[in-house]
Amino acid sequence: MDRFIRGEDVADKELRLAWQDTTQADGTWDIPMYEEFFRAVRTVNASLPAERKLRVLLGDPPFNWEHATREESIRISLRRDPFAAELIQREVLAKKRRALVVYGDSHFMRRPALEGSSLVTRLVDMQAHVLNIWTHTTDADLRTLEPEIGKWRVPSLAYTAGTTLGTAPLAFYRRFGGGDDARMQDQFDAVLYLGPPSSITIRRSEIAPELCSDADYMKMRLGRMALMDPPNATAPAGVVSPSERLKRYCEGVIGKPK
Repeated sequence: MDRFIRGEDVADKELRLAWQDTTQADGTWDIPMYEEFFRAVRTVNASLPAERKLRVLLGDPPFNWEHATREESIRISLRRDPFAAELIQREVLAKKRRALVVYGDSHFMRRPALEGSSLVTRLVDMQAHVLNIWTHTTDADLRTLEPEIGKWRVPSLAYTAGTTLGTAPLAFYRRFGGGDDARMQDQFDAVLYLGPPSSITIRRSEIAPELCSDADYMKMRLGRMALMDPPNATAPAGVVSPSERLKRYCEGVIGKPK
């Protein structure tokens, strides 16, 4: 990744390992916007002097899926926050730099469930100054909390402390509800508003369509996802497993006329 971001030639087959060989069995990072992110940083760097060029740190701990067991794949997930915090401490804080940290929302909670720790709590313990942001992409319409939000520029960043967005329960924001009784302002410093739910077009299961026709990719991805399925378990009625959801998505993509 360092070589690619600097503008050097890196074969696509080698480069894509950066977002495919992570600790996550599913195709979360195969959504096109993640590859586009890396390429966008490379493009920006091409116009910057050496002292201002950006660096991208890959935040998941190393993991070899080739001979992995289900137990090992579960254990490595427990190393994600500690590994990321140690990486940021070594490559950012110790060098007196700043970083934009991109992770799922649960990694950024200031009050993790069951009095556990998160990436944010670990960084705070390291004396880092953290501004954590909830990126709103769920089905909850924020206009029900703040009617004027419909007039906001998209995207907009709003601080939560002492606002109607901040005093609302976190459960309101979550796609499936649930969680403790914490308010948004207790968990996150700001909310990134990307428009009404109907305008959000990126879905977790929607990998780059061309991957559906890549036999090697599908074999790899479905094999890893099968490893994560509980042994001898049957999904409850009406519940679609992640691997089945991927298969259905690809059937729909491949079946569409070009």
